[in-house]
Amino acid sequence: AGGSRALARSLALIASNCDDPGQSQVDAAFSRKAYAKLEKIEQALRLAQVMRQVGGLGLTSSRVEEAVKRLNSPRREFEFRLSGLVWSINAEQIHVRADVGRGTGPA
Repeated sequence: AGGSRALARSLALIASNCDDPGQSQVDAAFSRKAYAKLEKIEQALRLAQVMRQVGGLGLTSSRVEEAVKRLNSPRREFEFRLSGLVWSINAEQIHVRADVGRGTGPA
């Protein structure tokens, strides 16, 4: 329970500090090995920052926790979509990009 509250506070802080649209980017990539060495709360904070930077939709603690769960999969290569983002994972890196192929805006 305490970890969830700390995560929620941290996510709120990230959201409030990332409102500058000039900070957004098209995609992000980072080392899977370095990510795997982080504590679970550090993993969640890292993913929340990336999701915010790349423009993920509806940044919530449950979506961040879902991303952490999926990224901790033992599979060597896989891809998934979450919060308007495409996550492509291989043995070396995690690549996150906006899911422009999905209908996120008016048709």
